Amino acid sequence: STKVMDLLEDGALHPERKLSDLEFMLVFGWRSVDSIMPYMNHNSEIIANAAYERHQKDGDSHD
Repeated sequence: STKVMDLLEDGALHPERKLSDLEFMLVFGWRSVDSIMPYMNHNSEIIANAAYERHQKDGDSHD
């Protein structure tokens, strides 16, 4: 969604406003940060990197 991309980009550009993984999951109703995977191949390098970092940090959880 556009909101996911906006929050990823905002957190990457402004680390002081970056949401925690738990906050991200609560905002979007996700059971796992792995739900971020569809955003990892986005055209924006900033968004793709932010999504990749969250996915790598979470490890092997599955939604």
